[in-house]
Amino acid sequence: MNDTALGFEVTTLEAAMAQANATYLALAMQVNNARADKYHADFAAWLDRIKANLTNEAAPGVPNGVVVAQGSDPTSPNAKWPYLAESGSPVCDPLPLPQDVVLHLSNTAKVGNKIGFTNPPLWQSLDTLPQTDVAVPAVSADGVSGWWRKVVQFGNLGHYEKVG
Repeated sequence: MNDTALGFEVTTLEAAMAQANATYLALAMQVNNARADKYHADFAAWLDRIKANLTNEAAPGVPNGVVVAQGSDPTSPNAKWPYLAESGSPVCDPLPLPQDVVLHLSNTAKVGNKIGFTNPPLWQSLDTLPQTDVAVPAVSADGVSGWWRKVVQFGNLGHYEKVG
């Protein structure tokens, strides 16, 4: 048996609180790092879906971090024990949107690339808006700007005609 080991009876309240604080500080750092890593992974997955025209949802938000807070102990007026609390502050800076990515609002025309040699020329539809006689302004995925009218719609498939 080790004669230098001290039992819990000789541990001071201050030493126990200091050890608990150090443990919770390390835990807060781990939680914040995990939240930042998850945000980066979620953003990368979202960006892949945007580039593949699979979604028009907003980018994931940056999660809030945690901090070490102190709670009182009703059994000991001098004791303050740590716990993790939401900080209200973002865990990291938001990631920038690459310049080659164009976001589209929900329920707006999303015009894709020109389709082969059709007469009149048609562009692929990348949205689920219904066929309409109303022209809307948009820029196609291949950089053509103007007024567009959806002329054919088959479920999630459709075509746009440039009308102005």
